[in-house]
Amino acid sequence: MIHLLILALPPLGIAYTVLSGSQPRAAWESFNTASNACLWIGTALIFISLGMGFVIKRKPFNERAVERQLTTTVVGFELVVDSFSLLMALASPVAGLLISAGAAAWLIFWSQSRLRALTLASDYVVLRSPEVVFAFVSDFRNEPRYYPDVESVEMLTAPPVGPGTQFRSRVRLPDGREAVGVEEIVDYEPNRRFTSRIAATSRANIDAFTFEPVEIGTRVTHRFDFELSLAGAVLGGRFTQSAANRLLTLRRDAGEIRLKQILESSEFDG
Repeated sequence: MIHLLILALPPLGIAYTVLSGSQPRAAWESFNTASNACLWIGTALIFISLGMGFVIKRKPFNERAVERQLTTTVVGFELVVDSFSLLMALASPVAGLLISAGAAAWLIFWSQSRLRALTLASDYVVLRSPEVVFAFVSDFRNEPRYYPDVESVEMLTAPPVGPGTQFRSRVRLPDGREAVGVEEIVDYEPNRRFTSRIAATSRANIDAFTFEPVEIGTRVTHRFDFELSLAGAVLGGRFTQSAANRLLTLRRDAGEIRLKQILESSEFDG
């Protein structure tokens, strides 16, 4: 809502000026002052967000810090849009309104969760029984054995693994930073399926595994449903996410190959 309020400032000013009986050109001084203020503040916020990004990259990954940076960037661009809207209104009130309306439409478009929703899915067959595969995969403490970027995992709740079980993972990101997160098991059907979610985020994220017995072993289906943040989507994250998805897919593929090797090894003892 705050983003729409920022973008509504020029239309409100234009509407007030027109309805009061004067044209924006007659109110040149106030419009010019407001335009300059929006431009300077917006530009300053964009540079501040760049500085925030520089600091963030030198520290362990923090999702909230990244979200603050993205939101600061969005607000900065919104104020720059306001500046151009007010300037254009001096020549044509309609042109100024169209600039604000276009920016608002872009924001409203990406405010729809379904447009920010993404899915990664894969499946593979392990030459072991569902009981063995399920027990191994559902205990996240095994992840460092097959995901090379997972450095450690500890169980935060009392055993056995089940609904409500939480694990804290330390992961090394492609850029070298460390990320620490807590994942919680939500649904748990022994030997059939389980789902989990990252606990410290308000955005939708569900990691779902299903285990189906087949003639030669177990078919594992892995589906990850997640959602981009509003700020990230507004800044074009939906169009650049494909590169990140490729990295995630490569990581998953490598992990699945290693997982099969571990479970199908004659030396595997659980």
